[in-house]
Amino acid sequence: MAAASTTHFEYSPLDEQRNEIRVLRILPGVDTGTLECRLEHIALKDGSDYDALSYAWHDPKLYPEAQRDLKHNLLVNGKSLEIEHNLAAFLQSARGKQDESRQIWIDAICINQKDVYERNAQVLRMRRIYQKANQVVIWLGPASNRGDVAVRFLKLVFDNCPRGGEIEWFKNLMKTNDLSAEWKALAGFLGRAWWNRIWVVQEIVLAKEALVLCGTASMTWTQLEYSLHYTSNLLDEQLKTHVQDKGENAKIRDCARKIGRLTTIRRQKDNLNIVNVFDNVGVNDCTDKRDKIYGLLGIIPDADLVCPRPNYELSVEEVHRRAFGNLATETENLDFLSLIVNRLPNARGGGFHANFPSWCPDMTSSYFRNIHRLNTFLILPPQSKPQFCASGTKSAYARLSSNARIIRVSGIRLDVVDGVFPGESGSRFILELTRQAHIESTAYGDEDKTYEALWRSFVAGLNIYNTTEGSYEAPPQFGEYFARQCCNAERQHLRLIEEGTEVAFDIDKPSSITSVFTPEDPAWPFNTWYKYNRDAVFAGRSVRQWAELYTPTQIEVEGEASGAPLDQMPMWKDFSGSWGSANFGRRMVTTEKGHIGMALELSRRGDLVCLLFGCRMPVVLRPEGEYFRFMGECYVHGLMFGEGIEAFERGEYQLEKFELV
Repeated sequence: MAAASTTHFEYSPLDEQRNEIRVLRILPGVDTGTLECRLEHIALKDGSDYDALSYAWHDPKLYPEAQRDLKHNLLVNGKSLEIEHNLAAFLQSARGKQDESRQIWIDAICINQKDVYERNAQVLRMRRIYQKANQVVIWLGPASNRGDVAVRFLKLVFDNCPRGGEIEWFKNLMKTNDLSAEWKALAGFLGRAWWNRIWVVQEIVLAKEALVLCGTASMTWTQLEYSLHYTSNLLDEQLKTHVQDKGENAKIRDCARKIGRLTTIRRQKDNLNIVNVFDNVGVNDCTDKRDKIYGLLGIIPDADLVCPRPNYELSVEEVHRRAFGNLATETENLDFLSLIVNRLPNARGGGFHANFPSWCPDMTSSYFRNIHRLNTFLILPPQSKPQFCASGTKSAYARLSSNARIIRVSGIRLDVVDGVFPGESGSRFILELTRQAHIESTAYGDEDKTYEALWRSFVAGLNIYNTTEGSYEAPPQFGEYFARQCCNAERQHLRLIEEGTEVAFDIDKPSSITSVFTPEDPAWPFNTWYKYNRDAVFAGRSVRQWAELYTPTQIEVEGEASGAPLDQMPMWKDFSGSWGSANFGRRMVTTEKGHIGMALELSRRGDLVCLLFGCRMPVVLRPEGEYFRFMGECYVHGLMFGEGIEAFERGEYQLEKFELV
């Protein structure tokens, strides 16, 4: 056994002309012996013989508290290099016992992390490093917390579960097996830090093959991908038989969705769009927040336009500003604006981080993934319908200021926000900016078209939970469901008022809020929305009056023979899911010209509804002197398919330049 060296390892420079990288050769040894390796330079080219490691630098859940911050000395070329505990655990697990050695690329060792110039250069090589590796080895950590049990269970599902017959197979398995320990182990396994890393996206998407390791247990990425998909489908069946922790279920479902997104990106890696990649995986975490951008450069098209060269000397905010500013100016596309959602308030007001301009997505924000996008370009398959195209086919005109804080864009001013109504945001309702509509006219002509504008705006025009021949358009049944559920909520509201357990909400006095419906009622989210919006006026009628007018006349009381309960109607779940996604973090609005729509929760009366060339969605802008603050995308019924552009071309609107700050 070699003695630990007191001489610290010093890196030799890489030869950029030869396209050099370093690879680590793990020398054989015994489990308790000193870890010894050789660090070698090789030219990155076809036929290079090495694996690449994908792992979390730090995962405190995997180790006893005394080991979490433990450092280890690795002997590299006979000299000492300090590494994290989780990496040391992998190297101990990976080294051979006799004459065999293996060659592997590991970012923490093969890149000189103290040399910012080298880090910048090597990040640009990440794509080729992972593409050319024989395989990507995914180290999820030791078998602690029964991680090995989870791997064996997933392999059992993959090896035995008949495709399309998983439910019956699982029922039979549960008749003779108590699987509660396996579910608990699986939830812990999927709660490990690796699943949330931003870098895993390109590491998996670019891999020829991928091997998953948890302690000594292993499985291929294909086995993991399919078994986790089937396992997530089995959760509801498990709940019928065993008491299951909802948090554990949530972890499994959430991780299955992440794997699904990774799989989709991997299959479409030759035909990706930048904004969709940021939207799908931007929520993943990283130690250095600049890697929210840099960690995805390996898989996004035209990466050299967005970020010609990573620069770790820039601040997190400037990395974001320059990347999205370059995206606007170089690709003539502004759909990235749909990534901007409500932000937490701060001293500047308006809810925006002091160093992030309003037009720049903040991928470090916890709000980034919480709110569902409305832009069909991001949320629907490319060939499906409808595809919103409010600005038609016009390309963006965008110019970025030298400090990357102001962006000038072209567009047209369509309308002004008038009525602003209570909206749902998690467990609270947004009442502060509520204003009853001043204007009672309609932009839609007759009653039928106005009511259609109301219920379609409520779901942002989409049925995102059902596809019929590639169509995600909200079906006419949603209009009936909206009216009927409003009438149900009205009856419940009046009954609770009579019982003294509920107090009517005065929409003209938002401070009158006193209580909300309890979650024990399965309809409570809708009923709570209705309570606060029943007197909201759209085109001269309140929501309550519109519902009474359009509830089928033969249905007076929910559940009578003449009308089946709503939750038994064929598309009720589609309606419930679609309105929930559209409304979270948003509120219904009306405009001075009589339009009806849905906008983000920080919108208020006097904001402008605009079209920006190169952006598929209408947007809300707030004037601030000679500048404008971007308040988010919006759905405005009657303006989603180029109607505003057609009016512009008829001379009804003027071209404007908006300087966004």
